[in-house]
Amino acid sequence: MFLQNNKSVVVCVQNPNHCGRLIETGKKIAQMAGAQLQIIHIQPQNSDKDAKTLEKLYQISKEAQAELTVFFSDNPVMTAAVFMEENNAVQVVTGMPDMERTGFVDLLRQLIPQITISMVSDQGITYNMYPQFSGVSKP
Repeated sequence: MFLQNNKSVVVCVQNPNHCGRLIETGKKIAQMAGAQLQIIHIQPQNSDKDAKTLEKLYQISKEAQAELTVFFSDNPVMTAAVFMEENNAVQVVTGMPDMERTGFVDLLRQLIPQITISMVSDQGITYNMYPQFSGVSKP
């Protein structure tokens, strides 16, 4: 695949049993943008995730021809934002925020306002939050 300027599309995943639609969406976006597909999984420092979960995420990433990066962090939004900056992310793909509203997408939007955020629903519908253009003056 032709990659432009080392750009990437980052897919944020949690549950390996429900991340297929996110990765497929991210893969399509990356192909259209000529960008590398990156998958990240962030869990708390003292997480009790078992090796089977991580192995399943690794296998899913390998099948998608994507690089998987796993972080252990108690500040997932900052961890994700730094990763996206370091990897020249042009777009990020997440699931839809749940009813309890963890604030992940809202905080991510504040930290990296220049990156399009695509949220994929359980039904496979993608909702996009595009960057706001700055420097445009009103007449």
